[in-house]
Amino acid sequence: ADCLMAIASNNLQQQWQGWFATDADLDLTATLIKVWIDSLQAQWGIDVAQDIVPWVTGDYALAILHPMTPATSYQGNALALDWVFVTQRSPATAAALERLDQLARRQGLSIGTLQIDEQPVSTWTALATNPARQQASSSSLTLDVNVKGAHATVGDYELVASSIDAIHQALQAPTTNSLFTSDRFQTTISPLPTPNSGYVYLDWVAADNLLESQFPILKFVKFAGSALFSHLQSVAVSSYQGTTKASSRPARKGEVFIHLGDSKS
Repeated sequence: ADCLMAIASNNLQQQWQGWFATDADLDLTATLIKVWIDSLQAQWGIDVAQDIVPWVTGDYALAILHPMTPATSYQGNALALDWVFVTQRSPATAAALERLDQLARRQGLSIGTLQIDEQPVSTWTALATNPARQQASSSSLTLDVNVKGAHATVGDYELVASSIDAIHQALQAPTTNSLFTSDRFQTTISPLPTPNSGYVYLDWVAADNLLESQFPILKFVKFAGSALFSHLQSVAVSSYQGTTKASSRPARKGEVFIHLGDSKS
């Protein structure tokens, strides 16, 4: 599946403050991150600021793959996204995952383990009987299994995902189609200066429909700038550490690179 957006960075707590700064509503990255946060909190019934942010202390990466199927895509007013989150393990990781297990149990979910390509994967699942199937199969009891989330430990990293398909893609990435080694991603980030504090990558072609749903005004912007948007392929944003002259408060700095290609029409 296409990757709509990817973030590779560190120091999540500092970036979290930036995403929720008073001027962040004008920031495309911050707005898309908030869409993911709303999706995660609606899907799992957690508080990301309390249950995720504190234990992510090292490098991390987030990939938003695509919205889920129409039958499961909306939880209240939040759009449900398929995603993978990868972070370096720390001394706090095991306790944090145990807390997520406890929260899942309180919501009536089951904690289980399965094997994907010989990799143990822990799952949070909802089990329910299926009356239609049960009638078709006389007295035998049938169950529907809805996986709400999954996580796996791979070396020094923890992978957390919204679905079995998402975590399967992440486990296969090192030997198949890793975004971070793809030609489009490397072409998009290569002009950005290094060292930096990480990247935000947006596949404009794949994310077009999602962006329009979150930014209705984008339809008019695309019409006015059709010469640009018809060739727009991807966008990369890189952030840099800095301080203001008046104080030691971190100043948000960044550079943007826009990758143009053949017309999409």
